[in-house]
Amino acid sequence: SLLEKHPDWAAIDIATGKWIRPVSRLSDKVITWTMRNIDGEEPDLLDMLNIPLSSSESDDESQPENRLIEAGQWTRVEKITPGEVKKYLEKRGALFYNISDRVLWDEILKTPRKNRKSLMLIECSDLKSYKTTSTRGKPQARAIFSFDDASYNLVVTDSCAEQNIIKGKTISPKCLLTISLAGKMPNTQECYKLVAGIIEL
Repeated sequence: SLLEKHPDWAAIDIATGKWIRPVSRLSDKVITWTMRNIDGEEPDLLDMLNIPLSSSESDDESQPENRLIEAGQWTRVEKITPGEVKKYLEKRGALFYNISDRVLWDEILKTPRKNRKSLMLIECSDLKSYKTTSTRGKPQARAIFSFDDASYNLVVTDSCAEQNIIKGKTISPKCLLTISLAGKMPNTQECYKLVAGIIEL
């Protein structure tokens, strides 16, 4: 499985080619350091991993890829190349329902469950990143890029890329992006789109 960085863990099951998002039984579904570390190291992008997962499907309305982790140690199998993941790329269409940076909860519920998804892998050649301030007053990294003739401006949550952008480092305009649709936050009726992983090419 190809793993994303905290806080939004996501992977492609190489046996099926389908996305999964490992989640825990904790109230916020978070994958803690104790759960995910491999011999004291953080799993990295392009690591192929073995992760103990429940076989049952998720009943999450907006994130059908969610799968509960089971007890057991995560292990690293090998490191793969960016070229090896390109077969999983999305080629066309809006990133989750529309071309905005968010999706209304009602828009998700109106979509047949079999057509819902919250994880995509895309390739872009014009990414521009910048630092701004969030509505909570904290430093925030964002990425502007185009996909299928539409322009997007999304928050970056890949922890390595986020810190590099906040420090003023330049991210390559050519990269693979994992786009994630976050779950609905309390007291809102919106789900935000996030750049959860950046693999520079």
